[in-house]
Amino acid sequence: MPKTTDPFAPFAKYVREQEKQEGKSLTRKPTAKELARMRALNLPDSVIQLFERFAPINGFPHWFPLTRKLKDLLDEYEQDTFGLRTAGFFHFGDTIDGDLFCFATTATTEPGACTPAVYLLDHEQICGSDTPTPDEIRAAARRISRDIIDLVRAAA
Repeated sequence: MPKTTDPFAPFAKYVREQEKQEGKSLTRKPTAKELARMRALNLPDSVIQLFERFAPINGFPHWFPLTRKLKDLLDEYEQDTFGLRTAGFFHFGDTIDGDLFCFATTATTEPGACTPAVYLLDHEQICGSDTPTPDEIRAAARRISRDIIDLVRAAA
């Protein structure tokens, strides 16, 4: 039988290291209701697979990419806060400066990647008083990594 590799193995190792530093668990298994909600929101399969294994408990420290609670992420996506859903992005975390880490939800996951590409959106452009159009959001989005594993490797 051929050996299968876990596409999230490097991310699992990273999470274990962060949990060891924090001295506590940072992730949990999502509830059946949360999983059903992710599927109903038509999130990409690879994003659902990520959160099936690594749902944030209370939001991670700011230096970690998954900085927000799963419920908050799903509420924001469902309500299309800031127009991100319409523009094709799922906001999953924040930088220390408040910029938004997002997965591209309309693009396919690249071969060898475990999630869709990660984009960074400037919080002042996205969350300011003038709500940007989907085209303006897409134009402002800056691709920073091919998946979440490359993101945490770059931050290490």
